[in-house]
Amino acid sequence: MTAKNAGKTELSADSERFAKNMQILETAREQLKQEFIGLDTIIDEIVRQMSCWFVFPELQERPYIINLWGMTGVGKTALIKRLVELIGCTKGFASFDLGRGGTMGIDFHDLERIAWFERKIIALDEFQHARTINERGEEEQMFSNRLIWDLLDSGVVRTFYMRGGIGDLEELYHTLSGLIRNGIKAKKGKVTAGIKLAEKELFSRRYRDSSAGKGLHLVPDEYLQSFLRVRSREHNFKLTHDVRAVLNRFDEVETLRFIKDILDQFSGQNELDLSNLLIFVMGNIDEAYTLSSDFNSEIDADVFYRKSLEINLLQVKEALKRRFRAEQIARLGNNHVIYPSISHESYQKIIDLELARITRRFREEKGLVLEFDQSMKELIYDEGVFPTQGVRPLISTLNQLIKANLGQIYGYLHASGVASDRIRFTATRKQITCRYFCGGKELFARSIPTTLSKIVKETPVPDDMQAIIAVHESGHAIVRAILEGKVPKEIIARSAMPGAMGYTYYEGSNREPTSLSAMISEASCFLGGYAAERLIFGSKNLTDGSGRDIARATETVYSAVHECGMGRDKATLAMNPERTNVIHDVSETEAKVKSILKKACCRAARLLQREKRLLLELATFLSTNQSMKGEMFLNDFFIRYATPEGLASYNKQRLSYREKLQELAEEARRVAALPQPGQLLIECENAEVLTLSA
Repeated sequence: MTAKNAGKTELSADSERFAKNMQILETAREQLKQEFIGLDTIIDEIVRQMSCWFVFPELQERPYIINLWGMTGVGKTALIKRLVELIGCTKGFASFDLGRGGTMGIDFHDLERIAWFERKIIALDEFQHARTINERGEEEQMFSNRLIWDLLDSGVVRTFYMRGGIGDLEELYHTLSGLIRNGIKAKKGKVTAGIKLAEKELFSRRYRDSSAGKGLHLVPDEYLQSFLRVRSREHNFKLTHDVRAVLNRFDEVETLRFIKDILDQFSGQNELDLSNLLIFVMGNIDEAYTLSSDFNSEIDADVFYRKSLEINLLQVKEALKRRFRAEQIARLGNNHVIYPSISHESYQKIIDLELARITRRFREEKGLVLEFDQSMKELIYDEGVFPTQGVRPLISTLNQLIKANLGQIYGYLHASGVASDRIRFTATRKQITCRYFCGGKELFARSIPTTLSKIVKETPVPDDMQAIIAVHESGHAIVRAILEGKVPKEIIARSAMPGAMGYTYYEGSNREPTSLSAMISEASCFLGGYAAERLIFGSKNLTDGSGRDIARATETVYSAVHECGMGRDKATLAMNPERTNVIHDVSETEAKVKSILKKACCRAARLLQREKRLLLELATFLSTNQSMKGEMFLNDFFIRYATPEGLASYNKQRLSYREKLQELAEEARRVAALPQPGQLLIECENAEVLTLSA
């Protein structure tokens, strides 16, 4: 064969491999769309981003990272595991749960196992738990986290970091080195000098040592397991008792040398090269998904869905800044796939899909057809959907209402002794009924005992609690309408969920400019419920329902004054003495925050006093009705009962920053075109302009 023909053959084979791999991806894409409802756009983006890695793995020189962010239960982990199966990479795949404690969730043997495969994939799940900045904004130095960032950076990791126990022993070595420099002494494994210092440095942040009262061990009990895990060549310990027996022969210098010898055995080991990895980083970033902590199931899933669609790359990176350092965020790259929450339509399709699976399996096993009418599907939706918690609660409800009862359902038929070919499920607010058919004839019916956790079985009777909530939520709605010109989507005075309180819900964009006056108005809105209760029931009869509102108002004003430079001091302030690059003297601004909060509350109280008729009418309606839509609030109550001042405030033009900028720019241009004071402009015949002093 000539070189030319050989080249053509190789090119033809390469084209065939390319076409085959692209077909594998396309087949996987279509299958995933059938199995994961409502994620078509997400699936398209993931397949697009990974296509080069899959088709040309030999060209990969650094790990390719795809970040998946979303609320819990939206299908991040399940989708990736199924994708791996469909593209035939199961053997080269490893998934690690970082929720187990940073790299404690990473198994070194799994990394070694997949290193031999051409295509290697790892999933770093619950990535938010690998944070290096805590809730107080302080950096956390975690030895074990180095592995994660080495994987994300180059894919080349030292096995020294991976071997279990090494991190703990390195920490122990450095601690003991410092203690010895400060005069600590030991004999036969027990501290003989510097006992108080040893107690402070070795035991104050760890479990108490078992040797308490018998002399203090130089090496605490908690470290003994680390010696077992490292599997030293010279000391392959089997029991912690064996480790303690060896340590009890040493003084402080010999102990330190013993630990160093173990560390030296692993510090020069070979590197594990995983540079052609495909890495899926998956996590829940609550700072971006601000609704994720709202477990209320009565708000339409589409409200959360539309809200989640507004989240963009910048917001994700801003959220990550609260958990990771800037250079670490940079290692994650810009391939961020943002999952929306699940829409109402998608939940309905998931219910249909799951019921079809149950029906198919039951028909194959028992020869019976299961039918679910619309009332049953509505019950499953009402009981199982918590919009911010994804699919898991829904699947759990399906198992509780259907799967868990299939044995009893079939038992009813067996006990009857009659032949049936079809069972139809129907639901009411109180129970589920199974009707057994043969042909077109109904044979008998049975009710399924079940516990409905969310659906109220009896119509609630209006009571004092509903009256309190009616007044409270009315106060919120009225103050916000007047100060911000916003109408609630819905006001709930009595929730269908047992034990749940009322709420006022607003739908709108988060991308509105926030000024100091806007933040103070927001504080007044938060305090509207408190002010309404005080106005109607009196200060001595205030309830405890305003605690969260007061906390949010305080947080809003505190943020404006301390962190956003909106107070007298144009600087970032913080009380935490460990934070750097901030001003720590906050005594003056603390008083400023209290003053603003007091004014915000007085403002809400004055508005409600003026709009008392509107407050009474609105609260009276809500005290006997469970809810009110925004249209009714505006048309039947606010426009009808609000004072002229209240209506004018609602309808007034809010500041448009864009229009203000354009207005000032036009004014500046007009001023620039006018003659300046003390000067006279003379237009000459040749169109020149002469400027003469007056």
